Amino acid sequence: PEEGEKALRSLEAPETLAVLGHLGAHIAISVPLRFPFGSVARFGWVVFFRVRSETRALIRRESDEELRGARKIHTLTVAVGSALPGLGTFAYLVAEPLRKNRPLLAVLLDEALRKLPFGLYRRQHLAVLTCWLACSGPGVGSRMIQSRWHFLRPHHLVAWVRDAIESLRPHWTLVGGILAVNAVGLIIAGTAFIVTDNRAATFGEFGPMQTLKAAQLLLAGVAGYYIYTRFWRLPQAGQRIDAPGSFFWIISGAGLIWLGIDDYFGLHERGGDVLENGLGVTVPLLNNPDDVIVLGYGIIGLTVGAIFFGELLRSRATFPLLATGIGLLVVSLAVDFFAPEGSASGGLEDPTNIIGAGFLLSAYLVKLREVWSELPAAPESTAVGGLPSEP
Repeated sequence: PEEGEKALRSLEAPETLAVLGHLGAHIAISVPLRFPFGSVARFGWVVFFRVRSETRALIRRESDEELRGARKIHTLTVAVGSALPGLGTFAYLVAEPLRKNRPLLAVLLDEALRKLPFGLYRRQHLAVLTCWLACSGPGVGSRMIQSRWHFLRPHHLVAWVRDAIESLRPHWTLVGGILAVNAVGLIIAGTAFIVTDNRAATFGEFGPMQTLKAAQLLLAGVAGYYIYTRFWRLPQAGQRIDAPGSFFWIISGAGLIWLGIDDYFGLHERGGDVLENGLGVTVPLLNNPDDVIVLGYGIIGLTVGAIFFGELLRSRATFPLLATGIGLLVVSLAVDFFAPEGSASGGLEDPTNIIGAGFLLSAYLVKLREVWSELPAAPESTAVGGLPSEP
């Protein structure tokens, strides 16, 4: 109740009212205008009001306080975010007046989620998520790092790595088997490519390596669903400190299923063809227009990871696997975006992509085994969003 009253009082703040007004305008723009026109209009809206405030301040028609407020609202992050298809509608949610007003966002989100049909709010335990966002939420990861900066010292870091390896010990067979399948597949496909000089037969569309990569992403996504459902069957699951982290697995799992389907059927490439040939859209620095769509996927994934970063740090077995998989996928994307066609560096794209998917699948299956059999000790039953005790 106290957090709710505080959030409602904050609605009267001028900056909050201004942000909500611009958010409403973006929603109104997005209804009739589809991509890319909606993205252009939203981006232009943000830039116009920022330039307008800066200009009015120069000619002394706007106070310094009003200018500071505009700079908090119409930021570069909001401008770039507003250009994203779909999600750009809600770009003003990352403006400082709303971003720092966590209770308000949580209350608004909670009220919206309560209206979901089929009792999803209760059945999917969404009250735990909104409570976590209001009380602790995404900032817990940075606070954990700030409060434990001394763990970055070499001897503490070595100890953390040693503990991570020890936590992974029961899963070495599983992880090794997945990575071995990927390695053998790459060796066979690479040999076939060298012999036949036919990339399409091995790494091309609907080829064996693309099938392997898509299958790993789909399996990881399904594992994410089972991690979530299995967790909420545990006794007093809602009281566990890692309850908010369970939402990461189902959210990211759904994303991985979509990525697997997209990758296998080349949906983003078809979208790129529409952008380039149908709308005449070209993107500076990037090799293909469809890279914009892939970049959007990456931004969404990193955002979800950042929100649940504190929760991911709690699992010393899965975090190194996730970090390695994401790192390899980032390398693959960088090669795809910037490496010239046919260059030697371009040959890194497929191996890093496939092995990265293997590490992600390993992470999700390891987490599923942990939840299924409760290999680690039960987490502390402290307040949701609290920090784990010192080792």
